[in-house]
Amino acid sequence: MLAYLDALCSALLSRNIEALRDLLKHPLAAALPEPVVAEVQQILSGQAQSFSAPINALQLYHQTAHLLGVCTDPASPRFRETVEPVQAERARQMELPLAARVA
Repeated sequence: MLAYLDALCSALLSRNIEALRDLLKHPLAAALPEPVVAEVQQILSGQAQSFSAPINALQLYHQTAHLLGVCTDPASPRFRETVEPVQAERARQMELPLAARVA
């Protein structure tokens, strides 16, 4: 599903009409929420503004990616349980190189 959503978002962002028609014929298109289908239909009909972004499709992609990749998210509790505490702390904290000032 994630690969399908990636292809759909790419086609929506590039306004690739042929790819959008092919993607709507795919069996996974039946699982798309109504707002995403509406965005595709707007672009296919030419009603979408040239500067408008497919927000609903991008949001669906992000949510799906997050759900599939939540085990590798350093902010998730599962990640902390599977990694040693020191490694988990390093994964969550960013080290910034700061110059030491001597007074």
